[in-house]
Amino acid sequence: MNQDHPILSCETDLVKAQLAGDVLQLDRLLDDDLYFVGLGGVVFSKADVLPAHRRGEIKITKMVARDRHITPLDSVVVVTALMDTAAT
Repeated sequence: MNQDHPILSCETDLVKAQLAGDVLQLDRLLDDDLYFVGLGGVVFSKADVLPAHRRGEIKITKMVARDRHITPLDSVVVVTALMDTAAT
């Protein structure tokens, strides 16, 4: 993992927004084509996650990156992360 990559500040902001349930910040930080793999292995889109946060159905209480890979691809950066996460 590249510890100095500028995308890591966005990743830090994303974790903070997820822990706070900050839907406005999540909407700003998440790409419309983003997909998450949830705790049970279910795949969620941004369109699934934002309304659930807004309704209070998702409460993330812990997010610690165990493994993260940063892949620059032309004008975008792809970040994949294995997170130690807890949620209700």
